[in-house]
Amino acid sequence: MMLTGLSNNSTVNNTTQYFPFTGAIAGSATDVTASTRIMMSRSGTVLNFIVRISAALAAGKTGTVTVFKNGIATTVAITLSVGPLIFSDNTHSFILVAGDEIGVQVVTTENVKFSGPQILLID
Repeated sequence: MMLTGLSNNSTVNNTTQYFPFTGAIAGSATDVTASTRIMMSRSGTVLNFIVRISAALAAGKTGTVTVFKNGIATTVAITLSVGPLIFSDNTHSFILVAGDEIGVQVVTTENVKFSGPQILLID
């Protein structure tokens, strides 16, 4: 199963924001179950996380995008760096069971605009 989430051209500016994986809503400063997570209807392994930003980061600026499971950070994470516009984590994975909730945490040191969908494969 491939799970994609719209970015709604969301911007995270030198802060931490939480987003649901699907849907196009503004981020939240806190990880709130109802608005920043989605409940999974099936079990599987989460892998191959891809994120796209609209403009390259400025020199010295960074960011991270981390997948959360039930409000806890997983090892599935991407470090945003100067240069590329598309980032991926094809190394890490974790197990989901039906009823688990997933969301995304974004932490940046500059204004970052997400321009495309987030893609997460569940095998």
